[in-house]
Amino acid sequence: MDSQKITSLVELMSSSGLSELTYQEGEVSLTLHRSKQNTAGVTSSSNFSLPSDTVSEPTDVSESDHHLPQAEIVLSTHDNSDVSVQSPLYGVVYLSPSEDEKAYVSVGDSVIEGQTLCLLEAMKMFHPIEAEASGTVREIRVASGDEVESGQVLFVIG
Repeated sequence: MDSQKITSLVELMSSSGLSELTYQEGEVSLTLHRSKQNTAGVTSSSNFSLPSDTVSEPTDVSESDHHLPQAEIVLSTHDNSDVSVQSPLYGVVYLSPSEDEKAYVSVGDSVIEGQTLCLLEAMKMFHPIEAEASGTVREIRVASGDEVESGQVLFVIG
């Protein structure tokens, strides 16, 4: 993924008012997050190492010639020890037991193997999705109420 693609995604996000944008190209996944202070953080994940000249220190995009809002661009790769928790089937994901209750897990939470991460409603039945390994929740790639496909990554645990 080249810097022009990243710049155009940042421009799309700023012009649309989106608070989060995820883009996947091959094995590389890029997620943009906008905080309340009109900044966007960018993370990229993949199962390969980027050449050292590709990864740079965080960049202040507002200093570039693109006239974008201030953003920090951080490219990172996941360790081989990271575990992707995938949806076993098509359905609707719920991150908490009910709308009024706290989510099962949040980014940064420690989890143990077998701990419930979310519920998946499929065929009018609720199926608990459990952590496949112990570790820390690094990413939650879905929102409550999202329709998910079989094999879609829901969580990354490292």
